[in-house]
Amino acid sequence: MVGGEPGSCIMAPFLTSWRWAAALGLLLVVGAPLFLPLAELAAHGSGAWTADDWDRLGHLFQQTILLVGGTLALALPVGAGLAIALFRTNLAARRFLLGCTCVMLFVPLPMITSAWQGFLGSDGWLHLALWGENVGRPWTTGMGPAIWVHFLAGLPWVVFFVGLGLTWVERELEEEGLLLGPPWWVLLRITLPRCRGAIMFAAVWLALQTAGEIGVTDMMLVSTFAEETQNQFVTGGRDGVARSVLAALPLVLATWGLLAWYVPRLERNLPLLQLRLAEPRQFSWGSWRWPIGLLCTAAIMLLFGLPLLSLLWKLGQTGFPPHWSASNGWNHFEKSLRTDSGAVWKSLLLAGGVGASISLFALLLCWLADESRWFRRLLIAVLTLAWALPGPIIGIGLKDSIQAIVEWRPDGWLAHALYWEPSPLPLAWADVVRFLPFAVAMLWPVVRLVPREPREAARLEGQGPWREFWAVTWPLTRRSVFWCAVLVAALCLGEVAAAARVETPGWESYTKLLFDRMHNGVENSVAALSLLLLAAIILSVAVIFVGRRCLPFRVRAGASDQ
Repeated sequence: MVGGEPGSCIMAPFLTSWRWAAALGLLLVVGAPLFLPLAELAAHGSGAWTADDWDRLGHLFQQTILLVGGTLALALPVGAGLAIALFRTNLAARRFLLGCTCVMLFVPLPMITSAWQGFLGSDGWLHLALWGENVGRPWTTGMGPAIWVHFLAGLPWVVFFVGLGLTWVERELEEEGLLLGPPWWVLLRITLPRCRGAIMFAAVWLALQTAGEIGVTDMMLVSTFAEETQNQFVTGGRDGVARSVLAALPLVLATWGLLAWYVPRLERNLPLLQLRLAEPRQFSWGSWRWPIGLLCTAAIMLLFGLPLLSLLWKLGQTGFPPHWSASNGWNHFEKSLRTDSGAVWKSLLLAGGVGASISLFALLLCWLADESRWFRRLLIAVLTLAWALPGPIIGIGLKDSIQAIVEWRPDGWLAHALYWEPSPLPLAWADVVRFLPFAVAMLWPVVRLVPREPREAARLEGQGPWREFWAVTWPLTRRSVFWCAVLVAALCLGEVAAAARVETPGWESYTKLLFDRMHNGVENSVAALSLLLLAAIILSVAVIFVGRRCLPFRVRAGASDQ
């Protein structure tokens, strides 16, 4: 995120108009959907609170904290260990494991939920009592399964964030440390402390994503603030929504205040990023290289391969008692391929386009915030609120914003694009509000790397803002923008909590389609939808990694832009 004091670069008064325009766009596009639910709550209230309401509030707080805490307790140590092994050691098969991690970044939460329910659920392939019993329902419910699914969904992101931080540790410090102690001592005393900012970012990101999502809690009947908002919106009308917003407000304000206070201080306390002139040092496993590599491969295959096999088993189930039939499985998959493949590619293309747009917008905001204290403070305030609010509340704000636009100009092109006709614009708007904070957090350290001298020279030569941005900032940040766009696209692909409130008939999200059909259990159609999406994801990731070599600039994961 953003923070810190302005640098020594020559100030550019001509950027003032750019900043005011960006601030207006930020408030209209991102700020309005965030403040409308709060404004409605302040205007209409939610009625008198009873003792039962306060008990409910305490229960929601307890459940949310338990879900987030359990997910972090599993994902952080396992993810940090895998990040060290994959990014900083000579582990055998590390490229294959990195490829699997990249694929898992794109797998949406409903698909992971379906896969594990089909594997260990009530009517799963290998049902375990430990996973939970739920007689009479197609889904196993409870906190344990919810924590497990969120752990698996967040694990590849923790691996990526921590691994990226590990690649930025100064090689010189590690080599000096090797003169004082063995490699494990250097890893524990130098490498990990130097990337604590990345570890903290991974923890905050995973906590906020877990607390704000409904893809798992809705299926497994786990009551959280986000799930309560969703239920009240569906069953309680506007009064119920106001009450749920009020219930979530203490946690939201506490999170918002903590982020707004901590983010700029964290940025100021981080070591100044430097150009990386050498690749990070690799720690050696010695003779354990292949045994540890095989162990990691087996663990990842168990975590992600067995649920995939359960989907294949569910795909071919037929008859009573059920038995597996390859022809039945192929018929269901072929039917899904024929009827739903268009929706898959529409969702993937939309996620890619929105991811690129969000990344470019985030780069522009970071560039404008670099030398302006008031713009940085506004950016922090708006984006931390967007990060803190649960997805369903953002969806309510988006719906109110669209309704206001329709009432203002019912026959305008914007009303048609947002409400009257099938359009991807509402889904794109929801993605911007939810994931712009993530993109800014990813790109701000890169913008700090841009040298001051070329910017000063451009201004002394009388070049305008656009020329400065295009000639200086863009060439030095475009690789990071590319990878940020890929990651944001992965997040957009799995968005349900906010987008479900505003999608237009005829342009539904594929993940929402999967989410709706999941309520009947992991049937043949759900397995076919999941496998079709997984095949498209694998093909898209392969295209990304092959096509990056054809770009006019070389893109390498974890490499500096300088």
